Amino acid sequence: MNKEQLEQHRAAALDLFYAVKNGYQGELSTDLLTLYRNIKENKFLLAVMGEVKAGKSTFINALLGEELLPSDARQSTSAIIEVFKADKKFIKATFANGIVKEVQDNLSTPDSDDTVKFLKKIASVQDEHRDLPVVQLNDFIIEHYDSKKNESVYTENDLDKWIKNSELENIHKIETEDFNRLIKEYIHENKDGSTIPTKIEVGYPHEFEFDQFRLVDTPGIGAIGGIEEKTKRFVEKVDATIYIHRGAPSARSLQHAWNNEITKKAKKHMFLVLSHRGSDTEDNNVAKLEETIKTFSQIRRDRIFSVDSLIELALNEFYPLVDWDSIKVFRKNNKQIRKVTASAWEDAEGDVGELFDLLEKESNMKKLKKQLIEFSENAVGIQLSNFVEEIAEHFEVVISEKNPKLKSLKNKFKNPQTFSKKVADEKNKIESYKANMRGFSRKIKRTYDVSDAQSIMFSKFSDIFEIFKAELEGKTFSASDSSGVVDKAIETLNSDYFDNLEKFIENLKTSINKTIENFNAEQTDLSSIDVPQIVMSNIWESAKIDALEDNTRREDSDGFWNKIGRWIPFTDIGTHEVSYKTFNITTYWNSIKKRVITDVDSNKSKITESINNLLEESINSYDAQIIKKLEDRKLFLLDLADNEYNNEKIQGDIKSLSHDISKLENNHSECQKILGEL
Repeated sequence: MNKEQLEQHRAAALDLFYAVKNGYQGELSTDLLTLYRNIKENKFLLAVMGEVKAGKSTFINALLGEELLPSDARQSTSAIIEVFKADKKFIKATFANGIVKEVQDNLSTPDSDDTVKFLKKIASVQDEHRDLPVVQLNDFIIEHYDSKKNESVYTENDLDKWIKNSELENIHKIETEDFNRLIKEYIHENKDGSTIPTKIEVGYPHEFEFDQFRLVDTPGIGAIGGIEEKTKRFVEKVDATIYIHRGAPSARSLQHAWNNEITKKAKKHMFLVLSHRGSDTEDNNVAKLEETIKTFSQIRRDRIFSVDSLIELALNEFYPLVDWDSIKVFRKNNKQIRKVTASAWEDAEGDVGELFDLLEKESNMKKLKKQLIEFSENAVGIQLSNFVEEIAEHFEVVISEKNPKLKSLKNKFKNPQTFSKKVADEKNKIESYKANMRGFSRKIKRTYDVSDAQSIMFSKFSDIFEIFKAELEGKTFSASDSSGVVDKAIETLNSDYFDNLEKFIENLKTSINKTIENFNAEQTDLSSIDVPQIVMSNIWESAKIDALEDNTRREDSDGFWNKIGRWIPFTDIGTHEVSYKTFNITTYWNSIKKRVITDVDSNKSKITESINNLLEESINSYDAQIIKKLEDRKLFLLDLADNEYNNEKIQGDIKSLSHDISKLENNHSECQKILGEL
């Protein structure tokens, strides 16, 4: 489908959105509003996410074929950067004071790379501020910014209260007095907003087809100083995701991101990229890729890749060089490139073509680029399809709400004498239905309340803790075992216990939502439950102290008379008592076991409370949905009963409502037509 056809569908979809917005009684879904904003702004956001230092910026640079984004080890991206298609390279930054700066390379000085320098300056946490939660401080300045005074307006009392009440990340554990002083200095120095970018856009002549397609570099999951929260807020807006991961696919950080950070919409169109391929053997790379495909079966197999961005960047540097000697000189002057290309360089044995083939195989970026280009060609269509699907679902809700009203009107028009009785009957049914729904809400709690011994989930929940404690009680060690053997054993048991708890909680949330969905209510975004970690380092330290036992023995004393004295029988003359300590492995294990069981019991109470709060939250949400729908219907029927409409008035209402429903159904059909064409 060409750009002109897509633009026609875009315009039609926006008209349909406005139509459903005007007719929808409740709040539009978050997904629909997000898609509307992106389509309205002509953006398809493909976010590059991942843990800190996973290689996100380097990956985008490799994708673009140029080191555009800051990515050296000392830099930490603190801003969301959007890369969009442009005829030439330039940076457009909007600052908190409203000033927009554009920087492009000076053609008269091609080696200066002004855009990269400018981007590095504004998009990174500067060295002098790395001890501070810069993003949190910037948010304060932006929140208090007064455009009329061209600066952030606050009193010292405001600032003191904010510092006291905010959970500011003291990244390097600076003394509180010094930390607060540095915070104030930063806010005072930057309150004019001229150094705080609120939006960074990078124009670049990339290979992707549509102008709407935007690559987005995010700060990273696990980033400190308030940066991670910025990433989480942005993820809600994205249309698709490339998740960069360094390490094993079974890593807890990746599993946590999948379960908690990446939205359902972003998962639908997600690429998973294992980075730093060149730092491992080919066999290990293949094994990791196969494990990832198996672990994340929800992701399309052709969207999981293992790549090395640094090798790809090296290739881009080598391509313009015409011969082996030129490449050799270039490698000599670049330590990093020399390191990542060492293996291929040795194997190529002076053959440039062979070198390129080996590096292309090691980087493995060619297949990924091809897949992303194909994806970009369909991206706008995918986004429009998702948008129109959401609109169609909202039309269905509106139609389903209006049809019962039409049916009630038709019943009264046909049988005016008996309509009052029907209204009364309907009211009784509504009250009965409401009572049933409330009873069902209570049933949910009885089913999933892990503190209630009669609930289904009680034994499953309790078994996790009891099995763990039983495994602890059943574990024994011989006197010859070292503390390291004990530590390794408890670490394994602790890890299994933690994994079992996380799986239980995830299954519990899924089951609750499925139950709610089966009873004709919308699923709820349930709050997350954090499983407390057992801090083994503190336990080990205390247990080692407990395991030391005091002992004494007698030893010979030095000196002539002491030697003589030792010949005197039945006396201790010539000797002295020496104290020493021994390490009792059984005492050590019992001390660990006792402390771990104490923590487990404490954790069980905390998690039980969190689960009960979760149940209360889901019940309240469920009740609110059902009660509102029933009250709306009840009020409508009461209104009909209270007003003695004559047949002519009712006929007019039927005609008007039928016209509305017909229009809605036509709009819904138009949605289906657009979806078919897309």
